[in-house]
Amino acid sequence: MPENQARISFNENYGEIASITQGGAYISNLSIRYNGTYKLKIGNSGYATFSSQHPYILPNGLKGSIVTIDPSQKSAIADFCLQPGNIIGAQQGILIKGDPGEYTLRIANEQGKQFNEQQNCLRPVASNNLIHAPAGKQLLILAKPNEKNIGFYLQKGSKEGDCIRNLANKAYLEIPKNLNGAQGLKLELREPTGIAPTYSGTNKKGINIYTPSGTHVGTNTDNLPKGIYITQGKNFFVK
Repeated sequence: MPENQARISFNENYGEIASITQGGAYISNLSIRYNGTYKLKIGNSGYATFSSQHPYILPNGLKGSIVTIDPSQKSAIADFCLQPGNIIGAQQGILIKGDPGEYTLRIANEQGKQFNEQQNCLRPVASNNLIHAPAGKQLLILAKPNEKNIGFYLQKGSKEGDCIRNLANKAYLEIPKNLNGAQGLKLELREPTGIAPTYSGTNKKGINIYTPSGTHVGTNTDNLPKGIYITQGKNFFVK
């Protein structure tokens, strides 16, 4: 190792290794590499939510998806376009599907895929602390209540979705509070579509238009900002 460099190893948590380049009396460069894994258990439903403090590699046998909302159908939409080998960014709430069992998710040293809150209605959870819903929002968790389809529902003991707890390294769904009249959203699976179809001009039929997070934005596309929207259960893109 060159004289102007020092290597420091940490044996805690995920085995961080820091490489420090020194320039005289100050540190001129600092890089950190992580070497570790997470464990993910998928139950009999074949689905689980996941989030982490580090980027990770989606392993063989699993597919992942962000989740958007179709208010007209009261459903949560997932297309599972994230494939094995994809790197998922830190603090990203993801829905994962696979055969029941335990899987090893290896920490990556790249940033990975990032999704903003307008693209993805799943929110990451770092600890088991109590989480309160923002004003006008409702929080739902992945569940399969008796005789119901798997989807996102109120956590037991949560009054009207105002809070959740005990979800460390999982994710919850955040939706507008006035959307969930049925106390839950069924999970609707769709084939990956790639780029959303393009639509422009006035919606002559006056059909309601929503953002992926479930916010109603009217019935006319003329003044909508560039982005992805949902109408009649289908995604479309406004240029």
